[in-house]
Amino acid sequence: MPPIAHLPRREFLDALAALGGIPEPVLAHEELMDALLPALRADFRLAEAPASEHPGAPLPCPITALGGSRDPLTTDESLSAWSSYTASTFRRLTIAGDHFFHVTRQDEVVAHVVRVISEARPV
Repeated sequence: MPPIAHLPRREFLDALAALGGIPEPVLAHEELMDALLPALRADFRLAEAPASEHPGAPLPCPITALGGSRDPLTTDESLSAWSSYTASTFRRLTIAGDHFFHVTRQDEVVAHVVRVISEARPV
């Protein structure tokens, strides 16, 4: 999927609708979307920016990147790119689902997060 953060309002909303996960009544509510759009656009701008635009030393803690297997916004390469943000261990986990796998596969995501936290050591 090409970048969408810069799109005009209608096209941006259409792209959000195509991802699923945001109920149509929410997308159609003008005042609610006026409040949500700045945060949503900022989220997409951050996600769409190349890693070189996020300077800083790698973190000393492990990172686990989760992605949906059918997410049009996430590739194995984009998940693996998170490895550059840690000086520690990196794990990548792909979970069956689309961009909103964290909702549809909530039990699996929570179980994985609990497992990662329980294995964590102080840095």
